[in-house]
This record gives sequence, C-alpha cells and structure tokens, in this order.
Amino acid sequence: MPVDFPINPSIGTTHSISTNEWIYDGYGWKAKDISSNYVQSFNGLTGAIQGVSAAIAGTGISVSGATGSVTITNTGVRSFNGFTGAVSGVSSLNTYTNNITIGYGSGITVSPATMDESGNVSWVISNSGVLSFNGKTGAVQGVSAAVAGSGISVSGATGTVTITNSGVTGIRGGTGIFVSSTTGHPTIGVTLASGQSFIGADVNLTTASTWYNVTGLTLDVGTWFVTGNLTCIRGGSGTRVFSIQLVDTTPTTYASAAQGLASVSGNSVQIACSAIITNATSKRINLQGMTNTTSTPSDYAGYYEPQVGALNASGIVAFRIA
Repeated sequence: MPVDFPINPSIGTTHSISTNEWIYDGYGWKAKDISSNYVQSFNGLTGAIQGVSAAIAGTGISVSGATGSVTITNTGVRSFNGFTGAVSGVSSLNTYTNNITIGYGSGITVSPATMDESGNVSWVISNSGVLSFNGKTGAVQGVSAAVAGSGISVSGATGTVTITNSGVTGIRGGTGIFVSSTTGHPTIGVTLASGQSFIGADVNLTTASTWYNVTGLTLDVGTWFVTGNLTCIRGGSGTRVFSIQLVDTTPTTYASAAQGLASVSGNSVQIACSAIITNATSKRINLQGMTNTTSTPSDYAGYYEPQVGALNASGIVAFRIA
C-alpha cells in the first residue's frame, strides 16, 4: 500500500508506520532497521536519546570508567582531626591542638580567623583605643609638654624626654666651690684659680721703641685679675724712659705704665700695671717691656733686683675671680 511521507522534511526527520521506520537523509526516505538490537524507548520516551556521553574525573573525584556503568567516588577530604561532615575551626596551631583561643584586653579588637588555600591561619589585631588607664576610664590627664626652665635642659617636648640640670650640679667639693660646713650656717665661696710666671734670666731690650715679650700666661675662660711687674735696668749711660704693658696676641692692650730713670750708674726702676681681663675663650696674655734708647750694652728686664739681689724681680701673676 502507498506511504504518505511528510512534506518538506528536514535531514534526520523520521516517519514510522507500524513496525517500519524511515529517515530523511536530504535526498530521499530510507528504511531504518528497528530490530530488537536497538533501544526503541528510554524511560517512556522515543526518538533521539540525549544524555551523558562520557564521565571524566575532576578534582577530588575518581571515576571507574568513561562509559557504561560508571562508579563516581569522592577522593577529597572525608574527615578532619577525626571529624566527618562539615569541618569548622582550626585543629592545631604551632603544634597546639584542641580549641585555639586568641585573648586580648581593653582597647584591642581581633577579626575572625581566616585560612588560605595552603592552610595558613591569620587574624587582624587592631588597637581600638585606650579604654582604661591604671583602672580609670575617660580622658587621660598627664604631661602634655616639657618646657625647660632656668638651669634645666630638656631633650624634647613630647614622647620620651630627658631632663638635665644645666645649672650647679654640686656644691660640696664641686669645681670652683668651697663650703665651710655642712650644717648650721655654712659659708659658700669660690675657689680662685691662679697662675704666675717669673723670668729666670735677663731679657734684653735691644732696640729703642720696640716692644719685647718678657713673659706671659695662657688664661682659661673666665674673668681674671692680672698684674705685671718689670725691673728695668740701664745698660749704658744717660737717662731712660722704660715702658711696660699687658697685651694679648691680637694685639689688644689691657694695661700699661712708664717711668723715667735718672743718669746714675747702676740705677734701676720697678714698673707695675694691672688689669681685669674677661676671656670668652682661652687666651695668651704677655707682659712686654720697652726702652726709649738703643745702647751698648743693651738695656734689659732683670730677673733679679741689683740693688739688693732679690730674685723674681720681673713677672706676671693672675687670679680668676669669676
């Protein structure tokens, strides 16, 4: 009997009558073999069967085969520290087991613990502010700044501050200080520093109107009382005018004096001058002498006084008074 096929079929369209089936291949209808070797229905459905073509194992999964009967097995974590099911918490930290507790006090917050893919556990610990200080709450009162007063030096105004006494650090036995007693009404005074220099040989004043260094002292910082004395002796005949002065190396003259000498054989004259000198730095002070006459033999500053033969006849003496 004739077969009525569908009009305008698509490739793969099938047409069934009783136990016979045809399929359209684009050129015409061809009969299909629908013997018992092929599935005619699946779960009550007929036609093309769509589904899994193969089973492939992924991470944490094992597959016994790719087609046919396939057994799928979980190869991932089945237990953790003896527990199964959902795993919560850290089982150990730095060899410690059981419960891990992070303790923190007032003014500290700790975020929930997190674990990365390598199993590293981390927390964020933050300072949420001082909530108490020595058991007290509220505003904390204290030193806001350190300011140096008289006799005090301060290394800074905030943070760690070093306070130093820059005034008198000691009185008993301290440098430049003496105390008469430690009880009652003691007398506190200043121990004077001093120095002196006397010549041990004559110093010639060879050329007229020329200053010659006779002797001198180096004085430290401070205020000094300085006095100088020269015994001036005539070498030749005639009258003389001898001069002396206290002078530093700049030169600054602090004091001077002059005196005449009569034309008398073997005559000498002693001349002195004094000054108060304040040094901001250590300074050399010289005692100089000069004659107004060039003679042969030369005039000179003598180390002894020829009239009586006294030694230390020419020299300089200094006392620090402040």
